[in-house]
Amino acid sequence: MYFNGMLNALGIKNTIAFNSALAEARTEPLRGFRKPEPFPEDEERARFAEFLRETMNEQRDADRARRVARECGLRG
Repeated sequence: MYFNGMLNALGIKNTIAFNSALAEARTEPLRGFRKPEPFPEDEERARFAEFLRETMNEQRDADRARRVARECGLRG
């Protein structure tokens, strides 16, 4: 219902050829999109992300140790 209205508004006839081309476009990957195998840039990003995670974990652990050291040992 809405699809036909959009086609009419765009001036496109809903033909078998159009529907076939549309179905083909839906199944074929478009040029320029990434392929499933990893690219070297993705590997670099993954290594950098892991480095950031490790750095943030180390920073969080250091902050936690500083807070514990500042706390008073006497609690009441």
